[in-house]
Amino acid sequence: MKFCDKLSKIRKDNNLSQEQLADKMNVSRQAVSKWESGASYPDMDKILTMCKILNCNLEDLLDDGVIGNTKANNKINFNNYFNDFLNFITKSYNMFWSMNFKEKIKCLFELFVIFIILLLAGTIIYSIIYELIIYNISNLPIIGYVVSENVFNPLILIALIILGIVIFLHLFKIRYLDYFITIEDNNVLKKSKEKALEDEKIINNKKYIVERPKEKIIIRDPKHSIFNFFNIFGKMILYIIKFFVILFIIPFIFFTIVLIGVDTVTLTFIQYGTMFIFAFFAILGAILISFIIIYFSYNFIFNKEIKFRLMFILFITGLILIGVGSGMTTINFMDYDYKEINKNRLETMENKIEMKDNIIISDTHSNLEYIIDNSLDDIKLKITYPKGFNCFIYKTDDSKYNVYHVDWNGFNMFDAYNNLREDIKNHQISKYLDSIKIKIYISQKNYDILMENEKNYEKYNY
Repeated sequence: MKFCDKLSKIRKDNNLSQEQLADKMNVSRQAVSKWESGASYPDMDKILTMCKILNCNLEDLLDDGVIGNTKANNKINFNNYFNDFLNFITKSYNMFWSMNFKEKIKCLFELFVIFIILLLAGTIIYSIIYELIIYNISNLPIIGYVVSENVFNPLILIALIILGIVIFLHLFKIRYLDYFITIEDNNVLKKSKEKALEDEKIINNKKYIVERPKEKIIIRDPKHSIFNFFNIFGKMILYIIKFFVILFIIPFIFFTIVLIGVDTVTLTFIQYGTMFIFAFFAILGAILISFIIIYFSYNFIFNKEIKFRLMFILFITGLILIGVGSGMTTINFMDYDYKEINKNRLETMENKIEMKDNIIISDTHSNLEYIIDNSLDDIKLKITYPKGFNCFIYKTDDSKYNVYHVDWNGFNMFDAYNNLREDIKNHQISKYLDSIKIKIYISQKNYDILMENEKNYEKYNY
């Protein structure tokens, strides 16, 4: 049995009217009526006072299963949510038909305006999110477009629709339903012919208080009670937001790991100058900021308590470390020289290309130098590049020309580290890309053919 039913029964067993019980508890009669109709619920202090007045204990008054079965109340009961939703519809229906024609028109017009405003706001928010998130994800290679259009786009649309429904219903509730609430007491015996609230009836020398029948009335609900079925929409939106927060912090986790690795490497270079001391503290500040972002995201996802004061101190400390560290690092870095790379750190690769009438040699990264040697029938390439760079030659064919490309794709980490350490020792930055040079040994006849092909190739493509 529910609290509202128990309260009505126990009150009548004690020969008390709603107004008499309200006077003893220092509340309004409407409050007692709402408790017995299930429209609202008293707080614990009032329930304890009620127990003393009605000479009962908590277990006699509260809903069955409330005491000693708290775990069951934490479970989601969709039947209760559904009943609560039906209760919302019933109250909305009663409220609407209790209005006069003018009030109905006003209500429908206001709801239509709210709907249009929410629709426009949702469209703007969706456009912003699409440009900032979905569009950028769709440009990622391989599965970016598929994931953005089939996962993120539907999730964002669903979240915005649910959020719009929640806001619309909540505005309807606080604007109308909380102002007009229909109350009906179903606990009055049909056989009772009730007169005035103060009337008394004597049966078998016993005095009884008889209540007058209560019709449907419309009153203001000062507590603005919340319907439980709103929790379903709220939880759905919260889970979707948490999902996007998880996607947001994953890059920060990897970024923090990389920063820790770089900061560890920076410690090994401190012996080569004070610049790396400042660089170490600048990177440490970036690690603190990244940690704070991860900390807030983690506590939001798992509903943990956030220590705002400590995080604020760490945030300010991180900003100071980044500002001072990066500034001093830049000042020290300006003392470095920009020089040609030493010859002992260069490698040479030679290659031979068979001469044909439709051949073209293309290079976008390096300096080409043609050396005329009439003793050659074919073309000889001599490529000079820094140690650790992966230089190569590849050919592309089309219907008219054979194009040979000279390119490089990355470098060997071990050699790159040694080159970097050598530069740091000498307080210089080497011109690595400028050091990539290609010498083409070719006869004059083949050179003229090659130049003519390049001119025709440009016309052919453009």
